[in-house]
Amino acid sequence: MTGIYQQDLDFLEEAKRAFSENHRLETYRNMEDTHIALRYGMDRDCISIYKLGEQVMFANNIMDAAPELVVQGGESNA
Repeated sequence: MTGIYQQDLDFLEEAKRAFSENHRLETYRNMEDTHIALRYGMDRDCISIYKLGEQVMFANNIMDAAPELVVQGGESNA
C-alpha cells in the first residue's frame, strides 16, 4: 500500500456519498477514472479504494449475452 494523499481522501468522501445515495451500488469510479471504490464488509459498511492505471484492454462482445438481471423484492420503477 502506498501513501494516502488528499485526492484519495477526497475520493473517499465522493464514494461515501455515492454509496449512501444508492444502497444497491457495489462499485464506484470517479469521472477521471483515477480511482475505484468497492463496497466491502459483512455489513457492507466498509470501502476499499484502489488507484487505477492505464486500461490494458476492452474486449467487446466476446462472451454470450448475459440474461437480464431481475431483482426480487427490489425497488419498483412504477
